[in-house]
Amino acid sequence: MAEGTAKIRELAGWTLQEIQLLIKDKECPGHWHSNSKATFALVEVIRDAIESSNTSYRQTFPLIFDCLGLKQPSILTGVLAKVKRYVAKADKTGDYLPLCQEIPELSTTLIKVIGPACAAHGITPEWLGNADTCSRTLTNHVVIELHHFRARNGITWKTVHDMWWTKLFPNTVTPPRGTIQTNWESLAAKKKRVSRDLDKDKRESFLIANYELPQPRAPTDVNDYNDYELDDHEEQVSQNEDSGYNTMTDRCIVNKKFVQLMQEWREQTLPKVTANWESLSDETKANMTTINDLYCGKHLVLNMQDYAGAALKEWEQVESTTGKLGREKHLPWSRKESATFLAIRTVCEAFGPDASAQAGSPKEFIDHLEQI
Repeated sequence: MAEGTAKIRELAGWTLQEIQLLIKDKECPGHWHSNSKATFALVEVIRDAIESSNTSYRQTFPLIFDCLGLKQPSILTGVLAKVKRYVAKADKTGDYLPLCQEIPELSTTLIKVIGPACAAHGITPEWLGNADTCSRTLTNHVVIELHHFRARNGITWKTVHDMWWTKLFPNTVTPPRGTIQTNWESLAAKKKRVSRDLDKDKRESFLIANYELPQPRAPTDVNDYNDYELDDHEEQVSQNEDSGYNTMTDRCIVNKKFVQLMQEWREQTLPKVTANWESLSDETKANMTTINDLYCGKHLVLNMQDYAGAALKEWEQVESTTGKLGREKHLPWSRKESATFLAIRTVCEAFGPDASAQAGSPKEFIDHLEQI
């Protein structure tokens, strides 16, 4: 128990005998039913008693919560850690009154309130379940509260996508589920940064600002471009008009399909964004829409290098074992790679144009070559 043990027990309002009966026999006193608030002080007293009895938190607390008619928290360890933080702060400041607050994660009444910003807009858990729609423009604060409410209660993103979005933002296109999740998580993360780095006025300005809906992303399937609003992305398409027609691949099946889709996309979009398209000659149109797919042979060369290195390494080990490479019976370097490759790389690092800045001598080597 913390330093202010007596003070915390007094604020909890339970006797030690009542706490013991609760833990051992799962009996709660009569006064609990008239004021059933799971305060930080009460949970701390119960936690300390469980710890003293050498019983398990995970086994005992759920039974106690059921007995008291409390909500089972989704993460018990998180609630207990929160209680410890409140108690530690009370011991440090000497102000124990905050321990009289009800723990939201255990409350069956506080759960009906999402947050003050949502309450001001009339958004409650009951409202989210009915057929009404929101007629007011939502703020960042409202969306952040909804995000935390969803996480606290284990509500899936599918519910947010399928049910919440059309209620919160009627007459708008519902974004993909992943887009909503990324947008809301980013907004909550930004709120943390704003709260940490900015002053109070700027924090308030961020919270009361109107929530900006996620912008639609360009479709990934070329067939979807028929319904894609090019007017909203004309600048991006125009930037691609004079570029993007040269590619380089190793001709794997995925890359070949990409080149095909890219060419089909250019054939469909360029007429819509190119001025005087109809007046252009067929040859010019073909040159603008054709994708020049260049072949990259780097992988072939690297594969040949790997096999050549392995073969050289085996040969060097055979020669070294028989002693034909010199007086040394064993190679004086690591067997992890071919000695031939090691020698070539060492020379390049010493004398090549990109030689080692500490040990290389490319200029001296070039001067020597010019003299011979």
